[in-house]
Amino acid sequence: MVERATKSSGGVEVTISTNAVAVRETQERLRALRKGIPAAVYDGVRAATLVLERGVKRSIRREFTGGKEWRASWTGRVANVPGGVVGIVGSAHPASRIQELGGVVRPKRRRALTIPLTRLAKNSRARDFTDLFVLKTDNHAFLAQSTAGGGLVLHYLLSKRVVIKATHYLTKAMKTNEKKIVALVGGRVLVQVGDAG
Repeated sequence: MVERATKSSGGVEVTISTNAVAVRETQERLRALRKGIPAAVYDGVRAATLVLERGVKRSIRREFTGGKEWRASWTGRVANVPGGVVGIVGSAHPASRIQELGGVVRPKRRRALTIPLTRLAKNSRARDFTDLFVLKTDNHAFLAQSTAGGGLVLHYLLSKRVVIKATHYLTKAMKTNEKKIVALVGGRVLVQVGDAG
């Protein structure tokens, strides 16, 4: 079961949970195995968490150019909870939620978003330039720079909002690795996608 949160802020987090015992056993067998089951389940969930973390990072590397900082922000951890073990893979990076679920990006501190148009702009911030000026056309506004030969270079497009389509990179990574994860945890798995808190 996959649940998607609809809040627009924050990162995204995946929880893999499994019960300590996935199949019914006789009472005698349960008593005999009780000491070994939690360690085995913990190890399985830990391995499944690592598989999903690596799968998400591969998905980001494959589908997005750049994104090293975003890829590195994904981490996994395992915790014991009453009746089972939970593996959590998540990222608090702002790109995590918007790329998975889609949505609208608006400027937070400025009047407009600066969308890079040149290679130099992609590797810099608009404030790193000292000689940019606003150039308005009928439909658009740009941050431009004059060249020595009297020409213009349009470095950034200015926009009040940008609509990002959902890429479902996280869902794809979960589906790709689902069989491995289920095999590692040895039974029923509940996957939740929600806020990274």
